[in-house]
Amino acid sequence: MLAKDITVIDLGGDNWSRLLKLPRELARVRSAEAPARRVLLVVFEGLRVLKAIDLLDGTEVEVDWMGSWRLDRVARRTGYDVVVALENSALARVCGHAQRGMDFRADMLEQWGGYLKGVAREWRRTIFTWPPGPSRIPVPSAGMVQAAVSALVPDNTIGLLAITERGRAWASLVLGYSGGDLWLLSSLDAVDMEEADLREGRLQLACEMLASRFGGRVRALAIERDLLFKIASTRVPAAEVLWGLNSGEIKTIDYPRRWKALLVAASLLGTRVRKNGRG
Repeated sequence: MLAKDITVIDLGGDNWSRLLKLPRELARVRSAEAPARRVLLVVFEGLRVLKAIDLLDGTEVEVDWMGSWRLDRVARRTGYDVVVALENSALARVCGHAQRGMDFRADMLEQWGGYLKGVAREWRRTIFTWPPGPSRIPVPSAGMVQAAVSALVPDNTIGLLAITERGRAWASLVLGYSGGDLWLLSSLDAVDMEEADLREGRLQLACEMLASRFGGRVRALAIERDLLFKIASTRVPAAEVLWGLNSGEIKTIDYPRRWKALLVAASLLGTRVRKNGRG
């Protein structure tokens, strides 16, 4: 999945900083629409609390502890929406499960999958939550993930995601996928188009320049930054996505139909979840 000799080139200082900040900015817009959920982390040993911390502000909290089977009471008495309780040995046990079955020659994504399997094995043994969550955590195998990615992403693809402001590139991400591996991480900086105007055929030009630089078939998605924030905050993200596709605020080049179907399906799912969440 992740090539051992992955090429990381021309991410750009401002560009990479903007990309890293964007998820937090979108989350803030989303949280402004809905009250933030308060999360309490409790580390315990039997019937003794070792530490209870508010994960939002890092302050310690006094709790009336009656064991991991009464987290509902902890939530009710403290007023927290979510309670996560870890037995003192939980993290060590998760790491132990992961490392026993880990091939250290495997790529980073596969190794992280081992830790997720460790969490799944300790779920409801030394890791507990309120609300309780699923009875078990299904973890797909590396082969299943590889097969799903291979089915979704055509081989020899260079994917371009461009976030624009009034048509000009604000931030961009370029990913290369070939032979079952992600081999390239870059941006429009690689072709000197970091803040280029991508209107009137210039997005197509960017694709041609990326193809000339890296090879492969370039498939592009460009979306206006303001529209991203509207999608994050609205109760009906599907309507904003469809409007963006029709208005040109979302532009695609050589975009596979399966990707367009996935984009629309994800926005429809987001619409359903938000409607259900607000009653």
